Amino acid sequence: MLAWVVPLWAAEGMWLPEQVRGMQAELSAAGIEIPAEKLGDPLGDPLGAIVHVGDFCSGSLVSSEGLVLTNHHCVWDFLQHNTTAEHNLLQDGFVAASRAEERWGGPSAELYIVERNEDVTAQILAKVRPGADDVARGKAIALASAVLVAGCERQEDRRCEVSEEYGGRSYRLLTHRVIQDVRLVYAPPMTVGSFGGDADNFEWPRHDGDFAVLRAYVAPDGSSRDYNLENVPYQPPHHLRVQPAGIGPGEPVWIAGFPGSTERYDLVAELNFFATTAYPWRVETLVEAERILREESEKSTEGAAKLGAHQQELANSRKYYQGVLDNVAGSPVLQRKGEEEAALKAWIQQDPARAAYYGPGLTELEATIAADQRAWKRDFLLTRAMYWPDMLGFARTVVHYVYEHKKPDLQREEGFKERDREALQGELASLAASLHLPADRRFFEYLWSLNQQIPADERIAPLAAMAGPDIEKIYADTRLIEESYRNSLMALPLAKLKKVEDPWIQLALALEPLEQEVIDRHEARDGAFARLRPLWMDAVLTFRKGSAYPDANNTLRLSFGTVQGYSVRDAVEYLPQTTVHGMLAKVYSGNYPPPPPPILEIARNAPKSPYADSSLGDVPLCFLTDLDSTGGNSGSATLNAKGELVGLLFDGNYESMAADWLFDPATTRSIHVDIRYVLLLLDGQGQSRWIRDELLR
Repeated sequence: MLAWVVPLWAAEGMWLPEQVRGMQAELSAAGIEIPAEKLGDPLGDPLGAIVHVGDFCSGSLVSSEGLVLTNHHCVWDFLQHNTTAEHNLLQDGFVAASRAEERWGGPSAELYIVERNEDVTAQILAKVRPGADDVARGKAIALASAVLVAGCERQEDRRCEVSEEYGGRSYRLLTHRVIQDVRLVYAPPMTVGSFGGDADNFEWPRHDGDFAVLRAYVAPDGSSRDYNLENVPYQPPHHLRVQPAGIGPGEPVWIAGFPGSTERYDLVAELNFFATTAYPWRVETLVEAERILREESEKSTEGAAKLGAHQQELANSRKYYQGVLDNVAGSPVLQRKGEEEAALKAWIQQDPARAAYYGPGLTELEATIAADQRAWKRDFLLTRAMYWPDMLGFARTVVHYVYEHKKPDLQREEGFKERDREALQGELASLAASLHLPADRRFFEYLWSLNQQIPADERIAPLAAMAGPDIEKIYADTRLIEESYRNSLMALPLAKLKKVEDPWIQLALALEPLEQEVIDRHEARDGAFARLRPLWMDAVLTFRKGSAYPDANNTLRLSFGTVQGYSVRDAVEYLPQTTVHGMLAKVYSGNYPPPPPPILEIARNAPKSPYADSSLGDVPLCFLTDLDSTGGNSGSATLNAKGELVGLLFDGNYESMAADWLFDPATTRSIHVDIRYVLLLLDGQGQSRWIRDELLR
């Protein structure tokens, strides 16, 4: 039976909290003991303890003194900020022996706590003038959203956003409290937090201690403020209880976090484009980028210290895209999506009224998608140009901010409004701390070569006009590395910025009109999508006649399932738990870099520890669930039926990489670090035992 025809439950679904309030029967059947009304309250207990870590990860408050648990890979930038050539915290890890030794994670280290969730669909759509063209529609929705956000952010220390659900059928205004002083408390070495490195990434069996401990700090009066030695630990209204007994196979489990994005309601034409065109090229460019970073990091201790986080991030992206391609090639994902879409289109045509209502809009949506795909490579290269070489990223941020500053604040692009200035400056400062000029130059040269490979009429002209001596000069004659200089440029009017002789600024100024062309084109496209995708989603939801969660969009979601393994291929079954003994076996094989000797000693004594599972004769290290998750869920609290924390989600299995397009209950799995392994490591080191005590208090 086609997936769209039946109501969804069990493991599939990243549900909005307000949807969960109406799921009491389903929750009871799944073994969840928390009442649906309580579980659907994003501000109460336990969801009030769930936090957004930075822009891309999830976490949870786990003590009355502001302790936060998240993934190790979510704090790479925090560790990089504190890394020097002499002390590589990214590789060696960090342990604060007391609160006085906790280290600030840097300007990008922030927590966001949901405080309000309001439906604003009527307010947004009321601003769209009847008969407006697509550009006007897109501008009206953007302006209405900006007005709501600006009003919301008049509150101090608040960050607000308008989220779109179901392709623009509904909108919600979310208010977050921002915690600006976030400090590192504990992070294991890379050989623990990312045990097995790229070879094990997205794979099962897994043996990663992918966790980190942070602490949130606020001013003495309880208000949020920047890092300050006089700040005190944040005392949250809610925090999760850690369950040291963990969880076992077959038990009900759920997660709460902020999944980034899925494309389960996209058309087959969009997914096929990714699978056959965009993703293969992304993999190719990422492989070369990894090679550049690897070679430069091997040349010096400075390179190794500064490029470590970049290497890990690129490797993770490359393996994800390759995993999607392998999933699509080895499974009927696109075929199933095609069958579902064909069934929906047939249903539309079966009734003349439906055909008249949905048919023209669907045809136009397909044409809009096709038009958007034509300039994809040039647009992709232009995006890479603005972010891959850090030096050009500095210049682009400065120039684009000044360009946007010409407009009324409400009409500026998201991320470049007046409220964003300090955040942008902080991000640039964090980038500067990890800037390694030899690698950056090679990135720029690689970008230039990619531009030369596309048809001449599609090339980015300012890049194509450059030659070897120009690249030499652009790295020799600049002050953009200086933070005060960058910040002073952001305060200039455009006329004065155009007179600045810095070669990077001049290049960014030359690229800005091209970026504006892309922004204008995307604005018109988004206006068309705002008109057409709600119609498509209306058809989908009417056709399905069942419960439907919206695609993930970086807002708070809940997923439910059980601890269970899966069959990876004919006659091969994966069990749902790994153990410390399994990690040691990998180390003894000689094929895996070992954790430091003190941690190996803790691991050897694990069967005798209070965290050992009698049924396994050892401490469980990781476990599998059939929970629905995606990027952004990293660090999500994994909870048992009572809402007690039993682990942290940190990955998906390789066979589930295409689950962002289509959930397959047989093979889609999430991977979690077991809380018992977290406690084992914290307990086994004298300088970190106080952290374990606070977690269990």
